[in-house]
Amino acid sequence: EFCAVMLSALTNDTVGPVARRNVKAILVYQFLIGMADTIALGSVFDAFLYLISGSKNEFVGYIESVNGLTSLVVAFPVGFAVDRYNRTALLRAGVFFMLLSAFSLAITIWRHSTDWQLWVTMCIAGFGRELVTSASEAIFADSLKAGRRTKIYTMKAQLNTLASAAGPVVALVCFLILGDTWRLSEVRAVLILGSTVYLPALVVLVLVRDPVRCGETEEAENEEGQSIAEIETEVEQRSCCGMKQRAVPYVMSASSLITALGAGMTIRFFALYFKNDFNLLPMHLCMLDISYMVSITIFMQFALSISNVLGRAQAACFCFGMNVTAFVLLSQVHMLSVVIPVYLVRGGLANCTYPIDQSILQDFIPSKSRGRWNAINSLFGMTWSGSAVLGGYLADHHGYRFSFLITAGLYTVGTLMYSPLLCLVPRKQKERSLLDASVGGISMDSHIADPTPEMPRPEPSKSVQGDTSG
Repeated sequence: EFCAVMLSALTNDTVGPVARRNVKAILVYQFLIGMADTIALGSVFDAFLYLISGSKNEFVGYIESVNGLTSLVVAFPVGFAVDRYNRTALLRAGVFFMLLSAFSLAITIWRHSTDWQLWVTMCIAGFGRELVTSASEAIFADSLKAGRRTKIYTMKAQLNTLASAAGPVVALVCFLILGDTWRLSEVRAVLILGSTVYLPALVVLVLVRDPVRCGETEEAENEEGQSIAEIETEVEQRSCCGMKQRAVPYVMSASSLITALGAGMTIRFFALYFKNDFNLLPMHLCMLDISYMVSITIFMQFALSISNVLGRAQAACFCFGMNVTAFVLLSQVHMLSVVIPVYLVRGGLANCTYPIDQSILQDFIPSKSRGRWNAINSLFGMTWSGSAVLGGYLADHHGYRFSFLITAGLYTVGTLMYSPLLCLVPRKQKERSLLDASVGGISMDSHIADPTPEMPRPEPSKSVQGDTSG
């Protein structure tokens, strides 16, 4: 059924043959990169850093922060470059730097080094990932028909989640063969295997072309390249707390920034929390990672279903708000039989809203500005890496559960900042009928009218890119 829906969406929701090839290639990339990330840079990588540093959570935080700081430095230049220059060329440059970082990562892991090479590798990875993410997301959005992005974005997220479950399955088999222990030799072998998966994942992106430069575009914009929010000012403009619909991307980015700060304090330390507080072995941790991804997939369907009734912003706000409650429970419960179900439910609730949020964001920004907005969104998503240093400090000095409470507080603030979207984002198709007419009859079906369904306001998936909203 999933494949049938995907084939239908590729035919009906893309703007032309080049766009269809782009979407196919990026979906394949999404699957393979998700698998590579969860093997090479997931829970096992966190344990690897913990082992080579002499059991220091702070070192894990420092390494993660290097990636975040790199994104902080390059995000805006990359975003403006994607909007101004050839997106295809920039994407291929990003592919080169990511391949270079994957090769360097494999060597660093083989040497299990904590010296400059590890730090430089993470910097190169951060720069390459920023280029690839900003360029590919802009091309991906331009390849889809306006108002029909939720379905494809949900598929993209589900593929990434499926890949993120397949990665731990591969790691599980490796530990089954090599030995279910936390010895460096076994851990190193698994990580090097994961780093080799980056090669096919990145080579696929060579097939991607900018559809706008190829003469394919069906954007819901007028001649001046205005977005939905800009066009609607001439027809029917919503407002909330003094904000107009032009503010939607700003509200979403500000909320993402706060939640990413909270996520950084905990997401990279969940594996160490289960390893150190509950003595889980590598195979146990792999099975937990698999279950985590299955939970996200189930909750994505749940979020999509309730969005059909409540509306996109309403569904996202509800799910993420419930995630806050689950985080508070995690900080108080000490029984493993209770902790694991709460952990799985929390992960599903936190990550299931990403496709919905992405569809809202892309509907409210014009094509000419997508590069910089994708860079900003990616930057805020990477902010969690910067706060990982604080998370490591809190874990070393106050315990993991204390950081859970701090994260719950920041998530609460982020949810409140997101709440204006409850008024600014239209809930149903009939509320857009005037807007449809204003753009020459182009259908701007929201996913409310077309409910058929990766992800990294996902909670930063444990990758170079990060787990984003926790």
